[in-house]
Amino acid sequence: MGVFNIEMDIFSPLTLTLMNTIFAMFSTILGSSCIFFVKNSLNIKCYKIFLGFTAGIMISSSIWSLIIPATELSENKLNNLLGISLGFILGAILLKLLDKLISNIILRINLPVTLSARKKFLLILSSALRNLIEGISIGIAFSLTKSENLGSFAGAIALSLSMVLQNFPEGFALSIPFKNEKYSNLKSFFIGSIPGLLEPIGGIIGVLLSTILVSYMPIILAFAAGTIIITVVDEIIPEYNSSSYKNFGTIGFVFGFLLLLMLDIILK
Repeated sequence: MGVFNIEMDIFSPLTLTLMNTIFAMFSTILGSSCIFFVKNSLNIKCYKIFLGFTAGIMISSSIWSLIIPATELSENKLNNLLGISLGFILGAILLKLLDKLISNIILRINLPVTLSARKKFLLILSSALRNLIEGISIGIAFSLTKSENLGSFAGAIALSLSMVLQNFPEGFALSIPFKNEKYSNLKSFFIGSIPGLLEPIGGIIGVLLSTILVSYMPIILAFAAGTIIITVVDEIIPEYNSSSYKNFGTIGFVFGFLLLLMLDIILK
C-alpha cells in the first residue's frame, strides 16, 4: 500500500497517463513490427484466418474494453441504457457517413484506390478511434485517483495493462491485410502502427478534460464500440466469408475473440 501511495505522490496524473499510454502505443507498434517476419503474401487460408482473428479481437475489445465498462459507470440503469444506445447509434452512423464520404472523394478525384484498400483504411480509422477513446479513459482513470482511494489507482493500472496486452496482437492483425494488398512490409508496419499513436493523445485529452468528459464516458465508450462493430460486420466478416475457405475465417474469429476474453479474465 505504501508503494502505491509513494507512486501517487511522485507522479502527477498526467505523468502517469503519459507513461501508461506510451507503453500501450509501443505495444501496438511492436505488434505491427511482426509483419517484417512475413516475407511473402499469406496464402488464402492464412489470410482468412488473420481476417477472422482481426474481427474477433475487435469485437472482443469492443465488449470487454468499451461496452461493459460503459455499463459500470452509472448506477442509473435508464441513463446507462439511453447513453450507451445513443453512443452506439452515433458511432455506427458516423462510420457509415465516413464510408460514403471516402467513396465519393475517391470517385470524384479518380484516385487509384481499390475497394478492398478503402475497406482496410476504414478498419484502421475505427481502430484509431478506439485507441483514442481508450487513451481518454486511461487519462480520466488516473485523474480520478487524486480524490479517490487506492482501489481506483489499482483499477487505472489494470485498465492500462489490459490496453498494453491487447494492442500487441491487434497491431499485427491490422498490418496483415495491407501486406496481402501488396504493400511493402515497411508500409504495412506504418499503417498498422497508426492506431497506437492516438493513445497518448487521448490520454492527454482525458486528463485535461476529465471533469467534463467523465459524465459522458458511457456515450463515448459506446460510440467507439459502434464504429468498431459496424466496421467488422460491414467490411471484415463479408470479406472472410467470400469465396472459398470461409471456415478458416471463423476459426480465426474464435481465437481472436477468446484471446482478449482470456486476457480480461486474467487481469481481473
